[in-house]
Amino acid sequence: MDIEKRLKALLLLRSRLVWISIGVGIVLVLCWSLKPSIRADAATQAHSTGNKKPSHGGEG
Repeated sequence: MDIEKRLKALLLLRSRLVWISIGVGIVLVLCWSLKPSIRADAATQAHSTGNKKPSHGGEG
């Protein structure tokens, strides 16, 4: 009986580890696929906020 409990516990642990590794893999793939768009958004925001020239009001 003791061996059966250990085997069941090991199978449960193994299945949990498999599901955790699948979840971590999905998160890593999503982060890797979204990284270029995040970099592009950050670059656009840096250009839009960093390159503003103050207007001095003497136009026109």
